Amino acid sequence: MFSKASKTMAPPSDSTKPAAKNLAPTIISGDLRITGDVIGSGDIQVDGIIEGDVHGRSITVGEGAEVHGSLSADSVRVYGTVSGGTIKATTVTVAKTARIISNIMHQTLSIESGAYVE
Repeated sequence: MFSKASKTMAPPSDSTKPAAKNLAPTIISGDLRITGDVIGSGDIQVDGIIEGDVHGRSITVGEGAEVHGSLSADSVRVYGTVSGGTIKATTVTVAKTARIISNIMHQTLSIESGAYVE
């Protein structure tokens, strides 16, 4: 006598996906302009122009970069321009080259002398 063996398929394992901390940072180069939201689970380096919101684990707005929208991350560092929207992060660092016209929601805030914050 033969019995039917029950075959069940297990859902794919999430272990095949790299953890966010192991991902290379996403770099938006200086010659790139994005209209729309940028959403990632890792580090995001903005050197170009974004007209939209940016969400990630860590966001750095480079010198000469512009973000016209909100930033949301665990850590945000601003060396360039952020206008409109809200910067929402646990730690926000504003460099002396930064220009911010936005609300800032934070637990820790560091502003270098010479930064413009409105």
